[in-house]
Amino acid sequence: MLELSLKEVLSERALHYLNNILRASRRMRKMLEDLSRYSKIGLKGVVMEAISVEDVSENVLLNLKEKITSKNGEISIKNRFLT
Repeated sequence: MLELSLKEVLSERALHYLNNILRASRRMRKMLEDLSRYSKIGLKGVVMEAISVEDVSENVLLNLKEKITSKNGEISIKNRFLT
């Protein structure tokens, strides 16, 4: 909604940064909701389950993409994770 109202007045670069901010804020909201949900469960309600390390690593790289790019960094994962 914010993006639509500002699309006419912002430059392409400003829109790019706005999109980055909006995506990051959605990821932050999800992390906070998950943390809140976890804190309400308590340790007795925690059920261990298998997760995909590849999915987790993709999320980490997505969250750090801007930082990595700004530092001209590169991350490569050479070995496939065991599942």
